[in-house]
Amino acid sequence: MNKISSFFKILIPGLLFSACIKNADNFTDFSTTKPVLEMKTAVIVANGSADYVNIAGLPNFGNAGLSAIPNYFPNDSISFLVNLASNEPLSKDLTLKVGVNPDLIATYNVSSTLQFELMPDSLYSWTGDQTVTIPAGERTVMVNGLSFNYDKFDPTKNYMLPIGVLDGDGITVSANMGAIYFHTIGNPMAGNYDHSWYRWNDAPDTTGPPNSTVSEHVTVAVPPIDATTLDLPEGYLTANSLPGVSMAFTNTAGVISDPYTFIGKSLQSALDGGGFTVATAPVLVGYTIVGDASTHYKGSTFRMYFEVINSTGGNRKTINVFTKL
Repeated sequence: MNKISSFFKILIPGLLFSACIKNADNFTDFSTTKPVLEMKTAVIVANGSADYVNIAGLPNFGNAGLSAIPNYFPNDSISFLVNLASNEPLSKDLTLKVGVNPDLIATYNVSSTLQFELMPDSLYSWTGDQTVTIPAGERTVMVNGLSFNYDKFDPTKNYMLPIGVLDGDGITVSANMGAIYFHTIGNPMAGNYDHSWYRWNDAPDTTGPPNSTVSEHVTVAVPPIDATTLDLPEGYLTANSLPGVSMAFTNTAGVISDPYTFIGKSLQSALDGGGFTVATAPVLVGYTIVGDASTHYKGSTFRMYFEVINSTGGNRKTINVFTKL
């Protein structure tokens, strides 16, 4: 399954900023406070609606998960801004140093049950300037050139790469909004799987031979949604450029149990938008958990049944088999 979804979002930083800082969800009124430096990003969905997503700061921590970042930045190169939040622009240039701040990981881990480790430098590159200037009379400066080596990520690890203002040239850096917390959430069942799927068109059941649309023993990536939920690339959905089926499980000190499948919000929205109707929700008709964390549960198998009516009224029944490699 392609890690970059078929829809994408476009960076439009100019829409976030004006001469007056507004008091709204993604803005702060600094008219009565001292100047503060903060990180800013904004993206808008491709259909042109004003659906802004800010990935910067602790309040937007969830938006900075790297499973979603490629949706926002389809070219794999990430740009963001340093913003001077103040009542008036300054009359002098501000020379800033931007970079990775590992200390923020320790601070975050203190108050979180989910523990992160610093992302190795082999998993990202930064080709842009890390010393930047906000010119006198202006409020923002663009920082470019950050990219991630998604194919090298270990999907079982909790990585974090907090990037923020390291030196504000005498201006205070916002405690909540002074960094972007790029991160991945590890999942012990995530990784590569052997995938086979079989499809029946308008058949009463799946006892007869499947139709010609059959894919067997193809290696697919099964990414984590969170620490106990996976995104299964169901064959018929993938063939129609739709999101995958979600599969959750219980992890009790490394013992994996009680897996079940369901339709997540993004898939339901895509089905509705494409004129699909779910006849039978995705259900596991069999599964086997093999091994433990030391073997990465290699050999674990999940067999899933799914039935959907397409936009022309055709009935499509599928069986998908996922075996962890």
